[in-house]
Amino acid sequence: MVLLKRFLPYVCMLGEGRKDSIARRQGKTIEWRFMDSFPKATTPLTEGTPPSDTAMTWTKVTATIAQYGAWTKMSDLLIHQGIDSVWTEASEAFGENAGQTIHTVLINILAAGTNVRYADAVANRASVAAANVYDAAENRRARRILAGAKVHGYSDGFHALIHPDVMESFVADGTVEKIAQYGSGGVSKRDGVDLLDGVVMRYGGFKYMESTDAPIFAGAGSGGIDVYGTFHYGPDWFGEVDLAAKPLGTANADTNKLSGVQVVGIPLEQTDRADPLRQYGVIGWQTYYTSAILQQARGLRTESSAAA
Repeated sequence: MVLLKRFLPYVCMLGEGRKDSIARRQGKTIEWRFMDSFPKATTPLTEGTPPSDTAMTWTKVTATIAQYGAWTKMSDLLIHQGIDSVWTEASEAFGENAGQTIHTVLINILAAGTNVRYADAVANRASVAAANVYDAAENRRARRILAGAKVHGYSDGFHALIHPDVMESFVADGTVEKIAQYGSGGVSKRDGVDLLDGVVMRYGGFKYMESTDAPIFAGAGSGGIDVYGTFHYGPDWFGEVDLAAKPLGTANADTNKLSGVQVVGIPLEQTDRADPLRQYGVIGWQTYYTSAILQQARGLRTESSAAA
């Protein structure tokens, strides 16, 4: 008689990118343009002689939006006589489904980024072995790489997305475990910036967000082990796009729902040729979305093994 609460992954990276919308009647493709940094002018000027001009160079990234959605139908008997409130439950489940679907689309795009490091500096993904776990040393190296590329953090530092299996290995590192228990100053803190707090851990300059959506490259490592990707990034690593006519809205990490996604229902009472006897109702969702990596150097993917 009791509907059990599902255990669902968090959609924590939705809304982390640069948000843009394509205006009405402006097609399906967006283009981002960035002026590249000018080189340092370290050569002294010659008195009375203007130097050569410095050319502007631009980087552009384009992305084409796509439509996503799902639906189901329910019989009149199920709606009227089912033990559970199936219409309400289906609406909530589709709200979660929309968030999880779009989050997975985003993660798949980011998992193809070209700025990658393999744990313990092994040569490639196929060389990642069981011993090449994500630990405090990989945390430091990720921060060094981002800082070396002059990437700025968010107001609360750099962000990272980590799989629960990798988080287990990470926290098992003695250094991380000690700080998680006692705080960086050696005094126990429950709300300090270095402690494990639900699905978020702040450590080493990163806010780690935990999700089962973090990429897994199944069987791609040494001996056929799974290889896991951990994202480290700052602002403007990626962009997210919806349509002004059908805005995606924002994600709620507690419910996994997208506030801008409308769940649409066609009730039993509506008759058409496909259902002349009004024997079923229809419920579903649809939205438009795309994403793209804007500046590769602003994000880093560390590939490692994870706890068995």
